Amino acid sequence: MQKRFLKNNFINMSKEQFYAKKPLEMVKDAEGLITPFGTLYCADRRFLTFELAFFYYFIYDYKIFNQLDHETRIRIFNTFLGEIQLSRPDDFPDLKSINKFYEVRIFTYFKIAQEITTMGEFSEKCANYINTLLTYSEENNVFTCYNLDQAEKELKPNIEPNKYTDELKTLLMLSSSPIMIHGIDPTERHKEI
Repeated sequence: MQKRFLKNNFINMSKEQFYAKKPLEMVKDAEGLITPFGTLYCADRRFLTFELAFFYYFIYDYKIFNQLDHETRIRIFNTFLGEIQLSRPDDFPDLKSINKFYEVRIFTYFKIAQEITTMGEFSEKCANYINTLLTYSEENNVFTCYNLDQAEKELKPNIEPNKYTDELKTLLMLSSSPIMIHGIDPTERHKEI
């Protein structure tokens, strides 16, 4: 019965809806890795979920979406923006404001991916970046839109250093390595479709 429901659900979903939900599925998988004994468990979940959505969208775009045709890729992107807007409508009155927020993030993650030599280094740099944004956002109760250089220069001196970095590094490494290294979609691991 469950198997049939999953098949029917997939059939009724457009390609862009299917792909746009992938980063959000990865967010849920990653949040399942958070231990109740760590500091990340006490982090503001709204901020963390929202930031991880951008991180995992980058992972999919970098490894999978870029192989699709341009039009499909744009539709996936717009569907994704619509999905995440539902989670924080007060902060982002329209898709244009989320798009700006997204562009800063995607180019930062892309820059990090281009400059690193190992997956561990990628996870560490991304963890440092997310820690800075998350910690600053929590302290000021607002989502911040800063690229890597701005975050390092303007935000980092004003926050509690490395509050979540170690746990984020482990989380990002465990959750994103399958797709970054082997191109395996982690959200498909346990599904029987």
